[in-house]
Amino acid sequence: MKQHFDIKSFAEAVKMKRVMKLKTGVRQVGKQIGISAATVSRIERELMPDMNSFVLTCNWLKTPVTKFFKTKK
Repeated sequence: MKQHFDIKSFAEAVKMKRVMKLKTGVRQVGKQIGISAATVSRIERELMPDMNSFVLTCNWLKTPVTKFFKTKK
């Protein structure tokens, strides 16, 4: 079995918190996380963030990084 990063669920989690819970834009969320607005936008478009941005974003989501890794047969 192999592990893979589930970018789709990661992107959905970020967008859901930003839009539904906080009702704010990518600039404000980027400031909260400590990453650029462009990086937030890329994440929401399901593009792979760098490791530091990923960890910072998981901390902002209050979600363990392991949640976004899935087992593939």
